Amino acid sequence: MGQSKNLKYEEFSNKMRALGLLDRVDSKEIAAKLNMPPKEVNKRLKGMKQRNIGNITVSVNYDKLPLMTARIGLRSVKPRFNQEIFEIVKEMPFVNTVLLTSGVDVTHVVLARVFSFEDLVRLKRKIVSVLSDKLKCTQTMIVSNYYFDEEFFYSPNGGYDGVKLDEKDWQLLSLLKKDAMMPLTELGERMELRAPTVHRRIKMLKDKGIINGFYCKNPLQSYFKDVYPVGSLFILLLKGGPKSENMIIKNIIKDKNGWKSNIFRHYGRWGITFDYWAYSSKSLKKFTVNTLEKSPDVNSIITYNILDYHTRNVFDDLYREFGERHA
Repeated sequence: MGQSKNLKYEEFSNKMRALGLLDRVDSKEIAAKLNMPPKEVNKRLKGMKQRNIGNITVSVNYDKLPLMTARIGLRSVKPRFNQEIFEIVKEMPFVNTVLLTSGVDVTHVVLARVFSFEDLVRLKRKIVSVLSDKLKCTQTMIVSNYYFDEEFFYSPNGGYDGVKLDEKDWQLLSLLKKDAMMPLTELGERMELRAPTVHRRIKMLKDKGIINGFYCKNPLQSYFKDVYPVGSLFILLLKGGPKSENMIIKNIIKDKNGWKSNIFRHYGRWGITFDYWAYSSKSLKKFTVNTLEKSPDVNSIITYNILDYHTRNVFDDLYREFGERHA
């Protein structure tokens, strides 16, 4: 019963997204577009928020920001430390997501977003320092190309084009990540700006391609154990160049057996990595065999089963760090 209600609210959220209503804060306007009574719209919006599904957040084009993204692989000394490491790392600054895996050589995979390579080195040193008696080794895969994250398909011709953001812009992104339905007046109060000024800043971020839309928070956040119980991290080493790379990316995205996120190309020999969430072990195997193993473009496949998953709003850290550096 609970799962069917969640899916009902998810369907309502997706309908709002399809009609471009996710950035509207006036329930009467939403009601008119959906041909529903305002009272029912308010009830559904409240239900979405209570269940933490379909909460509306801003979709950010990370490729347009002066950020470095990397996956950091960790290996615990003993299995009994795995959960403790997971709980500690997930609260560290600049850590966007953490995966606890069933791997032997890699037990945890951290997705970090930082301003520079030096920041990435500092984060790694902090992880090793705090967990020195529990970690055996680490490895890092720096992202060279984005294909898809939890919210957005990336253009192959994208990339950072020198857009300058100030402290208020980073604060605004942090607030919109938490709740994109927050009224302009409330945003203004938190940012100590007038509502029209906040509106102009949002428009600027849209015009620059940094805000590319609004979306309903990933269902994994609230009920991935019910709907997507089987998760895996894939690392693909490819045979050919850009042409074969584009072909395997297309095949991964076209697959209907599960849900994909964080599809990245990495520097060096690491090839493509992505997270895959399936409805069952059978659908995961079907995807692996039909889409990956039969592909002439894939040289080898490394797979780690995902045992636990956590994600957080990394823009809180970026806003705070930017403010400290420019104080």
